[in-house]
Amino acid sequence: MDQRLIAQSGTFVVPSTLVMPVDHIVGGYPYCADAIVEFVLDTKKIRRQVMHQLYSMNISHYALFPGLDGLARSMGYEAEYNWEFDPGSMKRNVGY
Repeated sequence: MDQRLIAQSGTFVVPSTLVMPVDHIVGGYPYCADAIVEFVLDTKKIRRQVMHQLYSMNISHYALFPGLDGLARSMGYEAEYNWEFDPGSMKRNVGY
């Protein structure tokens, strides 16, 4: 099994048809109003806080995406999280 599937504890839906999206298939069942929930997040507004919380819980790119790509992204975020400046904007981080 793929390392990423194991790390993410992946769950998949196998629909009975490939010509309709899963939400349309489920929508045809009675009492389906609460079956699917859509979340729309303003990622630009919450990214810094959420990334900090995930990092504090030891959830990193490498934990979710084992391999060289996940390791490289984790190292990049480690630098952003711990360094005195923000590598994205090259401005000094608050608190230093």
